[in-house]
This record gives sequence, C-alpha cells and structure tokens, in this order.
Amino acid sequence: MKDLFQRALDALPNASTHTINTQTRRLQTKRISLSLPDINLFSLLRAQSQTPLGFWKEKDSNESYVFVGAHFYLESLPSFETQDSHLPPIFFGAFSFDQKKSKSFPKSCFFLPQIEIFQNEEETIISLNLISTDAKLEVEQILRNFEFNEKTAKISNPKRKIETPSQSQWDKMVRHALDIILTTPLQKVVLARELLYEFEEDVCGFSIIEKLSGTASNSTLFALKFSEKSTFIGATPEILFQRNKNLLQTVALAGTTPRGKNPTEDKHLQNRLRNDPKELHEFDFVKRDILSKIKHLCEASTLQNANSILQTSHVQHLFFEVWGNLKKTTSDQSILELIHPTPAMCGTPTDLAKKLIKEIETFDRGFYAAPIGILTPKKASFYVGIRSALIEKKHLRLFAGCGIVKGSTPENEWIETENKMRQFEICIQNTKQATSATANASLMN
Repeated sequence: MKDLFQRALDALPNASTHTINTQTRRLQTKRISLSLPDINLFSLLRAQSQTPLGFWKEKDSNESYVFVGAHFYLESLPSFETQDSHLPPIFFGAFSFDQKKSKSFPKSCFFLPQIEIFQNEEETIISLNLISTDAKLEVEQILRNFEFNEKTAKISNPKRKIETPSQSQWDKMVRHALDIILTTPLQKVVLARELLYEFEEDVCGFSIIEKLSGTASNSTLFALKFSEKSTFIGATPEILFQRNKNLLQTVALAGTTPRGKNPTEDKHLQNRLRNDPKELHEFDFVKRDILSKIKHLCEASTLQNANSILQTSHVQHLFFEVWGNLKKTTSDQSILELIHPTPAMCGTPTDLAKKLIKEIETFDRGFYAAPIGILTPKKASFYVGIRSALIEKKHLRLFAGCGIVKGSTPENEWIETENKMRQFEICIQNTKQATSATANASLMN
C-alpha cells in the first residue's frame, strides 16, 4: 500500500482534469491512473469495509469495473465539459423504479467513485478521482480506507424460502389485472413477485456474482452494495439505452419461453414463441413504444435484428434493436426520463400500469426493473435491473416479473417467473433444499 501511495503522489503532476456539471454545482476534478498486478476483483470487493461498492461487466465485453467509495450522490445524470484522458471518470449506480425512497432502497445511488479499478485480459488499472484542493491529503485519505488484498467467502445453504405473494395470491392478482384490462384502457401491466431465501449466515453478494459470471450467458453482471447491510445484484439481458458519442442504441425485449435441453428443443421453443399470439401481443406494445420514443430523441434511426431471439441461461426472448443519431439538444437525462419505464417493465398506458402496480404488488420494487449503469463523457450504458436480487444480511430476495395482457393465465405467468429466477437458484442451492413457506400478505396491501 505504501508503494501505491507513493506512486499516486508521483502521478499527481500529470493528473488529467475534468469539469462536471450536476444539478447543483459545477465541479473541477483531477484524475490519476496507475497499473496494478492482476487481482481477483471479487476477492478485492469482499475485502472492502466501506460503502458504496460496485461491480460492472457488460455482456459481450472482456472489461470489468470495480467502484469503491463515493465523493457524492446524484439524483439525475451529470454532464461533462471535458474529455481529457484515455480513461475518463465514470459515474456508476442505480435509480429506483418510481424515483421514490422505500424501506429497503434509497431513491437513487448514483455516484462519482473515489476509486475505480478497470480490468481486461491485458491489464488492471486503478484510478483515483480527486475533488479537493489538497490533492496529496485526499490521496492519503482515499487509500487509507482501501484494502488492497483478497478475501474468500463461501455461499452457505439456504434454510428456508418464502414466496410473496403465494401462488394462490398471485392467481388473484393476475385475474384482477385481467379484469382491469378488459374494463379500462389499460392494455398491459407488468406484475412481479419476490422469493425470499433465508440463510444461516450473512450472504456475500459478490460471491454470488462471481458464480454467475461463469453461468449467466448474454447478460450484464452488476453488484451495488449501497449500505453496510444491503447489496443489489443481477445478471440482466436487457439494455435500457446505450449512447456512444451521439449514437443511441435501445432494444425492445419481451415475450418469454424456456431454454430447451438441446439446440433442437431450443429451436422448437423459439418457433412456438414467434407464433404465440399472446407473446406477440405483449411484444408489440414494447416495440411500438420504442419506435415512437426514438423519433423524439433522434434525427434518424434504423431497425436491426427485427423479431430476433435473445437467449440467456434459462429463458429466450423476442427482441430487436433500434439505432439512431441523437439530436444535438438530447441529453442523457432526457433519454433516461423518456425511455424509463418501458412497457416491458411497467405496461401501457404507463400511468394506468403504474397505478395498478402500486395498488396490488406486495413489495417495493426499489432498483428492481429500474435503470442501472455507467456514464462517461463519451459513453452512457444503462440496463434494466432485472434477473436481480436484494441481499440484506442473511436474507436474499429474488425478483421476477412478467407482462399481463389479454390471453395471459396465472399458471403460465407463474412458471415464467420461476424460469427467470432459476439461474440465481442454481447458484445458491448447493446441496440442501430450503424449506418452503408462504407469506401471509393480503392481496391488496
């Protein structure tokens, strides 16, 4: 650590400078970057005692990021005036689904890290973001709290699981939603449920993400330890939006079928998905919404991979991509506000779907189904926080949802959510089966 501290001090004269605009201030920052020996990033995260902590690895990328400590938190996306550096500052974090604080989640946890660690197959680089006028003192303070070592942790077996809502309550929820769809302008609503696992010992979210990194295909891995007791983790397949300079990408993803036991079975299930009226109906809402919104954000757009299939470890989805050249007046914050929540995560019309979700869902969504991602001067990359879980000490809460439209059945939607949770359950159920239980929550609380 002494060597790292001295190297950081030696690098200060060559620090890159950046100007960042937030809602409340204009901030001048300095940034230094140093090479590190190869290290297991998950072990490094387990060794840290401070919060927030973050991990980020996008699908189809060999680049991983670790974020340690926060200078400040934001409730909206910042903008940058400078792009001075090969490795620019990165903001990381998540926003809640409905932009409200709940019992388990803050309204947002989007921050400028004190420390970033970048790793790919060739190198590992640590960067320090500095905001004070006394850079030497700040380097000392930041590195004093940083643990540059590795720590292992095993995942114990769960001893109990509780389904919220129970399957009978879920049946009532879905049927109630279908009644609303038949008698009001509501066309689709996305309902979610929670599966609580209780363990003998505290659960380490970074250990679960480490296991998922070897099993979760076509997914972006994330972990956000936003307090001493709480960590939000996931392996999401769904892009909310990506911006590379002025090029915008977003996707429509909806409709679900399980993976088969072999390629032939996969193909059979894909064909059935492509020809299922209910699944196509659900997908159409998402597709039309994306195509409508892209017109407000972009000068021109192109459609790619129309009605393709996206495979993850345990399910398959209908999807397509839209690319567009952003209008000069379009900010990252305006993209986020217009696109979230999508019909794939909420429903349509949005206001009616939100109202029904608030009335009948039995838990606070928090960061589930909400934007999570990174932001740099040149790039914004936000995904939807699905295939996710909240860890609170000895408790792990899995979340999964599905779109309810005309033609939905409670039984099929329950099975769909089980399929979506399966990749997590495989990671946490090692040798013993957890004892099942049902929650006593009432339907409309």
